[in-house]
Amino acid sequence: MAHQNKSLSRRVEAALYSTPAEIFVYIMIILSVAGIALEVSKPELVETYPDFFNYSEAVFIVFFAIEYFAKFAVAQDKWLFFRRYFIDLLAILPFLRFFRLFRGFRILRLLRVVRLLRLGNMIARRLSTFDGAGDMREAIIIFVVFLSTVFAGSIGILMFERTIPDTHFKTFGDGLWWCLVTITTVGYGDKYPQSPEGKVLGGVIMLVGLSFYGLVAGLGSNFIINRLKKGNEWMISTFTNHVIILGVNEKLPRIVNLLLDMGHQVAIVTDEVDRVPQYPEHLVAIVEGDFVMEKTLKKARVEASSSAIILADIEGRAPRDADARSVLAALAIERIKPEVKTVVESLGIDTAFHLQSANVDDIIQSGGMTAEILAFSTDHAGYSDHLKTLLRFVHQHRIVEDPVPQRFEGKTLYDIQGILANEQKILLGVRRGGEDTLDPDLVLEHGDTLINIEIL
Repeated sequence: MAHQNKSLSRRVEAALYSTPAEIFVYIMIILSVAGIALEVSKPELVETYPDFFNYSEAVFIVFFAIEYFAKFAVAQDKWLFFRRYFIDLLAILPFLRFFRLFRGFRILRLLRVVRLLRLGNMIARRLSTFDGAGDMREAIIIFVVFLSTVFAGSIGILMFERTIPDTHFKTFGDGLWWCLVTITTVGYGDKYPQSPEGKVLGGVIMLVGLSFYGLVAGLGSNFIINRLKKGNEWMISTFTNHVIILGVNEKLPRIVNLLLDMGHQVAIVTDEVDRVPQYPEHLVAIVEGDFVMEKTLKKARVEASSSAIILADIEGRAPRDADARSVLAALAIERIKPEVKTVVESLGIDTAFHLQSANVDDIIQSGGMTAEILAFSTDHAGYSDHLKTLLRFVHQHRIVEDPVPQRFEGKTLYDIQGILANEQKILLGVRRGGEDTLDPDLVLEHGDTLINIEIL
């Protein structure tokens, strides 16, 4: 029985917080606030149709009261609900006769406008699938805050000031003008509150105005910085045969500089553009987004790229999770354009199997050469520098793998080194049975593969 009651409570809760229910509540809020605006701006209508305004306000109050207490009844954490929806409760209080005795409490009805801020959140959630949804969400919230403050302030000042002798506020337009110049901190002084309640409201409006412009300034600066960090994503439309780098880690700056020295254009794909250094826009484009998503890779024009480097992005992730994302990214690239050469940095040894299944061209084990470099450097000073020089030399020329020609069969590696040198080739080794060797006494056989550098 308890289980059935709990299940019913969850169903009721889901219905109360569903999108249709939320939309209906927001419509009721807008209608009720519009009624309050009509009441304070056209008092002659209230005198002509008093029953209409009294009954309509009663209907709104009863509706909001039922909504509040229904949600309170099904809430799992009552205290959390009370704290989160305290403003909703305050907006109901003016219905009680005790609170009607005090003029200042009448403005509590305008707290319904504050609930419209949740409407901004709901709209932003519906738009979350679009690009730039983060900035859009903040812009919507700021707009709703501004609109709600201006509307509530205009009505509130009329509530307090319209009946005062020699008042500056006779129409809704007077209240709207005063609220706009107050919230923008201009303050012409042609209209100002005289009642204590009106002055308090004016102070609140000014504080909201200062906070509002702080929000606008923050949103504007964040928008500019993000656009600068992205390096103008539209530049990617001009890139062809470029190299795509997926993810960011400490190796990124060095990799980008090397690729630029090699004459490549680079597109960096990451959802944390703040971690990317600044580069010339015509050489490096920064694409914001999750690199495992197909739409993000298409935005980086993977179909027009020549190769992709997938870095192990461990920021805030476990190494296994970073490797899993690398596998997903490799699979996505393979699905979009199999011809793209993919090079992946792997953290775990076990990941190699999954990367091979994704048809990755090269797997670089992170830190895989560190032990050799450290050990060999003890006997050979400057070993790492010499290794870098060799890598640059290899890149400037071409590594080829050719079947052993018949003329070399039966000869040792030592015998053919001089022959290859005369042909402008440097022998790197021989592959036999899937293993590479550079044993000078190895006798070449049919089926072996020569690995050498062709000096161009």
